[in-house]
Amino acid sequence: MPVHLFAQAEGDPTVVLSSWQVAANEGSFCQRSEAGQGNLYVINNGVWRRLLRADEALGGLVTLGGDVTGPAAGNIVSRITGVGSPLTVSIAAHVLSFEQGVSGPGPTISQIRASAGVNGTSTTIKAQDGGTGNTSGGPLILQSGALSGTGSVFNGAINFVLGAAGTVAAFDPTSPNNGLFIDMPNITFGNGQTPKIWQQDAAVSVGNSFFIQAQNASTTGGTLFLSSGTGATAGNVTFRLGAFAAGNFSAANNALNLGVPNITWGGGVVSPKISQAQSSTGDGNLLAIEAQSSIASGNHTGGSIFITTGSGFGSGLPGVVALNLGLVASVNFAVDAGVSVISFSGDGFAPTIQQTNRTSGSGTSMFFRAQSTLASGSGGGIVMVTGAGNILGNPSSGSFDWIMGGNVNSSLSINPSNTWTLFSGIGATGSPITVGDTTHNNEYELQWDNLVTTPAPDVGAGAALIGGLRVDVNGAAGFIPIYVLT
Repeated sequence: MPVHLFAQAEGDPTVVLSSWQVAANEGSFCQRSEAGQGNLYVINNGVWRRLLRADEALGGLVTLGGDVTGPAAGNIVSRITGVGSPLTVSIAAHVLSFEQGVSGPGPTISQIRASAGVNGTSTTIKAQDGGTGNTSGGPLILQSGALSGTGSVFNGAINFVLGAAGTVAAFDPTSPNNGLFIDMPNITFGNGQTPKIWQQDAAVSVGNSFFIQAQNASTTGGTLFLSSGTGATAGNVTFRLGAFAAGNFSAANNALNLGVPNITWGGGVVSPKISQAQSSTGDGNLLAIEAQSSIASGNHTGGSIFITTGSGFGSGLPGVVALNLGLVASVNFAVDAGVSVISFSGDGFAPTIQQTNRTSGSGTSMFFRAQSTLASGSGGGIVMVTGAGNILGNPSSGSFDWIMGGNVNSSLSINPSNTWTLFSGIGATGSPITVGDTTHNNEYELQWDNLVTTPAPDVGAGAALIGGLRVDVNGAAGFIPIYVLT
């Protein structure tokens, strides 16, 4: 009898195998008359299995075994229950391949929706475990379809979809993503890890750049935040140059610590600035620039601070160092006509160079010292020049006053009329005494006056009176004339 070698599993409901089973070798055949039909059985894996007769329709073959079922009217498998615990379907094939003509959303491996009120269970795709001993597990590979040809074609993307939320992450080679696309706000690492995001090493002379960029926008781009962990003391934000620690923002000492010697702005940057944000309440806070101190044992010198302007090129001059007092005044260090100049700017201010007052003890000396020379030659002089005036076309130079002490009227005054006066003593009102003053004692005055022409003793021809010294001692005035020979 011709038969088709389609074996039916031992779960055949039309026959009770145990009622006639006999001991036989694997592959042995046995013919049995059942319901007026001659059925042929074969031993397969130690079990008698009925073979399909030629007069049976192939389309009715829906029960290939107790773990595989399908609709009675066709050869479509709709359910695989598996065997064992947990229920398992063993597949000996290396590849499960869907037909080329499958259309619609494409082939899908999915789990049927859970019953009402029941949470869905997990579905796992798992690679092979390593065998016993020291072995590695197999890798899990998700591979998209490969492109074909050239031009605007791409390898297929790999999308990760969260339920009905749509794609939340994808490895997408198309523009503008061209990489790992993430449509979720957070990437979170486990609390027991030391996470690291880095680029793979390459055997090349120059490595590729690595960018971290916030979102672009038509008006204002997004802000990039680098945040350390919070705690009783916040963690540091550290910057490294290769294996070298370039610096960090430290909460422990509330500082930006730099491990590099220079901070450099690009040549195209206009007017770089280091400043503190404005205060909307109260006084502004102190901003300090401090060189390195030495705390090593022994006698050591602290570090210096250098403020250097840019050098000029050709006949150009060096830049100016300006110490600004807010927006109203400044002290400027510059080179003008080959001369180093310290100048004060700002209207309505009387610039003063002074030492701060002491609260106890005597004041210390303050020096203005010109340049000395170690070679053969003269030392430098000190020149003090008063300002020249030009008020409504009538120039009037400022006077030169040398005052000793705040309330002690010991002073030297030289005014634009070529008169100089030397005072010594304390006036009743704290103001300098005047020539001929007879109201104070212990006050002295020596005054040069080129306008004084009397008394003019007769010295004869060949001499001319040019001025004299007017002397006032305790209010008694006298005059010492000065002549030049003509």
